Amino acid sequence: MTTAMDPTSARTGNFADVHDVGSVVQAGTIQHVSVTGTNRWWPALAVPRQLPQTMPGFTGRQEQLRFLDAQLPAEDRDNHPEAVVITAVDGTGGVGKTTLALHWAHQVEPLFPDGSLFVNLRGYGPGDPLSAGEALEGFLQALGVPGEMIPPRTESRAGLYRSLLAGKRMLIVLDNANTAGQVRPLLPGNSGCLVLVTSRASLTGLVVTTSARRMALDLMDPDEARSMLRTFIGADVSAASPGRVDELIKLCARLPLALRIAAARVAEGDLTIADLVAELTDERARLDTLSMSDDEEATVRAVFEGSYRTLDPATSRVFRLLGLIPGPDIGTHAAAALAGLDLPAIRRLLSKLATAHLIEPAGRHRYRIHDLLHSYAAERAGLENTRVEREQAQRRLVEWYAQQVAAAKLITHPPSSADPFREPIAEDLPLLELSSIDDATAWWDDEATNVSAILRWSSTNTALFKLTVMLLYGAAGTFTRRGRWTDVVDVLESTVAAAQRSGDQVIEAHLLCQLAEFLWDMPERNAVRAIEVAEQGLALAERLGRPSIMCWALNTLALISLAQRRYADAVRHLQRALPLSDGYQNGRMEGVIEGNLSEAHTHLGNHEQAIDHAERERVLRRRAGDVEGLEFASPFHFALAYQSHGRHAEAVRICDDALARLRKHRDHPRSAGRLLDVMAGSLVVLGDHRRATACWEEALAVYEVFDLPRAAEVRAQLRGE
Repeated sequence: MTTAMDPTSARTGNFADVHDVGSVVQAGTIQHVSVTGTNRWWPALAVPRQLPQTMPGFTGRQEQLRFLDAQLPAEDRDNHPEAVVITAVDGTGGVGKTTLALHWAHQVEPLFPDGSLFVNLRGYGPGDPLSAGEALEGFLQALGVPGEMIPPRTESRAGLYRSLLAGKRMLIVLDNANTAGQVRPLLPGNSGCLVLVTSRASLTGLVVTTSARRMALDLMDPDEARSMLRTFIGADVSAASPGRVDELIKLCARLPLALRIAAARVAEGDLTIADLVAELTDERARLDTLSMSDDEEATVRAVFEGSYRTLDPATSRVFRLLGLIPGPDIGTHAAAALAGLDLPAIRRLLSKLATAHLIEPAGRHRYRIHDLLHSYAAERAGLENTRVEREQAQRRLVEWYAQQVAAAKLITHPPSSADPFREPIAEDLPLLELSSIDDATAWWDDEATNVSAILRWSSTNTALFKLTVMLLYGAAGTFTRRGRWTDVVDVLESTVAAAQRSGDQVIEAHLLCQLAEFLWDMPERNAVRAIEVAEQGLALAERLGRPSIMCWALNTLALISLAQRRYADAVRHLQRALPLSDGYQNGRMEGVIEGNLSEAHTHLGNHEQAIDHAERERVLRRRAGDVEGLEFASPFHFALAYQSHGRHAEAVRICDDALARLRKHRDHPRSAGRLLDVMAGSLVVLGDHRRATACWEEALAVYEVFDLPRAAEVRAQLRGE
């Protein structure tokens, strides 16, 4: 019995491996996802407790706290919550929405035994708002789903998220939302959860469509502002000059963020209250505050200006450079590279900035910069750093990410050959030491959004073109495994254009081949466009006399033919590619082509030829040191060929052995799906229908996660159609 496969999931000449860990995800359709109890593909994690630390010295807001207390889920007589409760806190930027939300959330967190989730949706500030899909990716990882098993589409992620929250009591804080549409996919579907949303907008749509309770947070009243200042600067200092305190409150517009920054300067002893009031009275910052009181950016800029001038030169330089980062946060090692400093120095300076509330801790060795502060830092960098200084800092940052991504890739996927895009870069960059796959995966969890942001930014910078290509080469496989195809395709499109502008046709041909693979690999597959781009790469490689690139393009065209079940066309492309592959990637590419020939001949019914090509694939991959291909791709081709030849017991044995390795390493979910699918087909012939059903259910879980066409066929087989 031959089982029709999705050949595109058999990875290609530019082998894009897929990490797998995780629990089995099952789906009747991609919009409805549930989780089985087998936990065979990802381990259970500890209860997530994501709330960031609260602001010390919280005071006031008693009326608002009572309002939030009243929103706690009511319970019926059976002690079950009646419904999910959604509360939206809105107000001007810097008014203290997040501080209030986190203070209250920490107080009530014990009432939610299944955990708490937190995300900054970046609705207002530099850069684009966080998409619902990106937020769901973080939540799913916190709930135990590894990045490699997270569905690519937002709707599918939302369905899986709601399934995982079913029957649980969780507290979910959605901070800094932009629109109701950004929030809706993040809402659980079950009762028992409480969602707290903060936004500068009123989110009226959320109130109308979800019955959210809205609370508008206004400026602090004078008594609350005085209490806050007493907490931060001490009762004695505050009592010594009550008039000055009131004046300071007025100059800070009773805005909590401005009051905290002002109080920090006084508490550090750099200035007296009178000195600070004098500064705010005499400087342009005060005029901004008074004349643009309806513009929170201008108001906050005044407070930032007064705080910024207290920094020593080294600390202020780091603060300015942080305005150049395109992502929402930064790790200590990346900050050291950005500033050109060693780790002890950057840690000391970042600590000073955190103490001054100009940045915020965002986890171990990571810092987040508030959106308005980020804008202000960028503004100061433009005023105080020369263009050359800014460009050098940005180049160091891209160099660091290119090196760190390469280091992570070495751990997760040791190369078969040298990086073809290696660009000479600084050798003294302070790389983060990654010693295991778990380390590399955790690093990617922290940095995927930043890497994407840096790629998007650097791909538009001609001076950083080759570094962008290097970073893209290292990151593309991981983005594929995490379902971030759009990130890579967008950057590839920009980088192809940059290659054309630069006149570097060799890199252009490489990028066209890579772009063709991603266009075909995305859930929203575009075969016409993928073929067109692959043929462009092939034609350019022919003109340049580059056989290895020609080989890559032909293999991509063959994979598309395999997926479209045009097996004779696939054989034609592969036979043309085979002599061009000699020596490419130390012989690995030749092994890849032999494996794809085996698959094509299997479907053509040429059983002996299929087995012969699989044998040659195994020899070539072993000779090239291609461990992952030898352990996962080669067994698939052997099993498929044996199954087609009627040797079902051998096919099952091969699949069993390979799956044991996959489960041990928790890697390559798509490889697991293919092997499970083949094994199920042979088990049916052998009469083991119970085990066959279990294998197809596991295979379907993978196919649904990656939105592969084969999912519909497996689902039909499970229904007995």
